[in-house]
Amino acid sequence: MFLGLQHGFRLATQPGTREALKGRYFRDWFNSVGGLGGWDDGDGPLANYVGHSLQGAISGYIWIQNDPFGRRQQFSWTRAYVRSRLRAFAWSTLYSTQYEIGPISDAAIGNVGLRPETKGMVDLVITPTVGMAWLVTEDVLDRHFIQWIERRTGSPWIKLMTRSWLNPGRSMANMLRFRVPWYRDTREGVFRRP
Repeated sequence: MFLGLQHGFRLATQPGTREALKGRYFRDWFNSVGGLGGWDDGDGPLANYVGHSLQGAISGYIWIQNDPFGRRQQFSWTRAYVRSRLRAFAWSTLYSTQYEIGPISDAAIGNVGLRPETKGMVDLVITPTVGMAWLVTEDVLDRHFIQWIERRTGSPWIKLMTRSWLNPGRSMANMLRFRVPWYRDTREGVFRRP
C-alpha cells in the first residue's frame, strides 16, 4: 500500500513520470538502472535527507507492526529490541532498493535514471541508514518523552498530539494499517483501551 501511495502521488503530480510510461518497459527500466552512478541524483537536500529518511522510518515501522515480536518492543539496549530493529533495517533496505531500482521502482515507473544525472547512490544509502536512525529516535522520544508527558496530563488531546506529531514515521505507518496515527501497540489508547 505504501509503495502504491508513493507511486500514485508521483503519477498524479509529475507530468514527466506519466509521459515516461510510454515506451518499452523492460528496455527503459534496464537503461534507467544502468544510469545509476555517483552520489547525487539531482534532488534537493530536503528530498534526499528528510523525505527519504522519513520513507526509511515508515518502511521500518511497517515491518515492526507486522512482526508480533517486534511490535511490543520499546526503546532499550536489550537484545530483543536491537534484533527487532535490525530486522526492520533489513526490510527498509530491501524496500528502499525496490523503490529505487526494482521492477516497481521509480526507475521502472518514470524512467528515473534514464538521464544519468537523475539516479545516484544517495537514496539507496540514506533511506535505510538515516531512516533507521530516525525510527530509533522516534522510539526514544516515545519511551522517554511522550510517555513522560502522558503521565503528567489527563488530556487526551495533548496525548493525541504528542504521539502523532513527535512520531511522524510511526503515525504514517499506523495509518497505512488503518489505525489512528496516535495508536500504540504497547499501551492503551488516548480515549480508551486499544
